[in-house]
Amino acid sequence: MGTLLAAVVVASCGGTDGSDTTSSVTKAEFVKQASSICTKTAAKRDAAALALFKEQRKRGEPSAKELQKRMEEVVSEAVLPALDHMTDELAELDAPTDGQEQVDAMIDAYREAIQEAESELTAVANGDSDPLSQPRKLAIAYGVKACVQV
Repeated sequence: MGTLLAAVVVASCGGTDGSDTTSSVTKAEFVKQASSICTKTAAKRDAAALALFKEQRKRGEPSAKELQKRMEEVVSEAVLPALDHMTDELAELDAPTDGQEQVDAMIDAYREAIQEAESELTAVANGDSDPLSQPRKLAIAYGVKACVQV
């Protein structure tokens, strides 16, 4: 039972036992899979944001302070969870061996952007801060242009 659990943990983390393995995924396959994830994430984020906006509309016309609070709510409850889920899904993909460093850099940049957005929620909600600019650049550089829409 312990061996099975260890195998499941290693498989779910994408880890190996240290032996040299190579990915059989091509860059084109990775880009296609990653693009699909990003496109689905954008749709989920938009649906979640729309649902929040509809719920907020029921509360009536907001004051400037309330509007700021509502925008922060959309970022924290719709945008960031979608980005976090997307990043986890991207991290689970097999990357081409010759592109692993670039993919890892992109994923790390998304994780850092999420943390930055959480700590600068007001600035992000106001549009004064765009922590996603770096991960977007890395995604474009690797050919995953669909991640720009997220």
